Amino acid sequence: FVLGGIVLVWVAALLAGGRAAPRLRRTPVNIGVAVFLGLAVASVLLNLQVLVNVDDFSLAVKKLALLLAYAAFFFVAASVLRPPEVRSFVALTIALACIAALGTIWEYRTGTNLFYDLTAKAIPPGFSLGAETLDSEFGRPAVTGPTQHGLALTTMLAFALPLTVVGVVRSPTLGRKLAYSAATAVVVAGTVATLRKTAVLVPAAALLIMLVYWRGQLLRLAPLGLVLVMVIQVLSPGALASIRGQLQPDRLSSSDSTQGRTADYTAVAPDVKAHLATGRGYGTYDSHKYRLLDNQYLVL
Repeated sequence: FVLGGIVLVWVAALLAGGRAAPRLRRTPVNIGVAVFLGLAVASVLLNLQVLVNVDDFSLAVKKLALLLAYAAFFFVAASVLRPPEVRSFVALTIALACIAALGTIWEYRTGTNLFYDLTAKAIPPGFSLGAETLDSEFGRPAVTGPTQHGLALTTMLAFALPLTVVGVVRSPTLGRKLAYSAATAVVVAGTVATLRKTAVLVPAAALLIMLVYWRGQLLRLAPLGLVLVMVIQVLSPGALASIRGQLQPDRLSSSDSTQGRTADYTAVAPDVKAHLATGRGYGTYDSHKYRLLDNQYLVL
């Protein structure tokens, strides 16, 4: 409802025009989002009768509504934010990421989730918060921070990591470089504290992409990486060793976690072949009804 109100104000400002009006630009990103949105709607319309027959139409409507909300928020933000405001939002994102990371490190070291404990005291009676408490299937303690699952937390912190690295590269003064370096260490230590293989793989992928664009600048920061490893060992002792053990070739290929994911490809192959162009309807592959897919690309 709040987003709906924001969109109404945005439309009114767009229609009013003037220097302060939102500016919609035909950038590749904007066009890509619009095309994806159109394909998602078309996929549901083309499979409408089938979705009704298998009782998945209501799920399609809910998923499209959520997608429309994301798209609306994207276009509002992309058309009204100014460069100085973007810098402020980046600073806010890094600050929030550090708070999430520090709380996660505390949870890893003590077993106490401050985010859930403090929130539980503040919310009215009758509401309950639930997070993963034990990943017993794969022998790892569940470290979730402010999220419901460790993978969500890992992804959030991994998104913030390039921002801190850019801060280290671009900061004009030594003091700011040290501050961004400290933020990088905290974010990485918080990511590793989740004890997920993704905690190494996703940040590595992000840094690899940055290396392609800023090879010279990042190579000069290589000595900082050694310091970063030592800081991680201090903040999240033992976490790197645990993840390194999970990434050993024999354990990686034989673990239930890996085998469950690779088996998904064969399982969904008939659906992909039957609806190669448009899919069976955006968001209608219900994991509770058909199969739990750990790969978002396969779901799409």
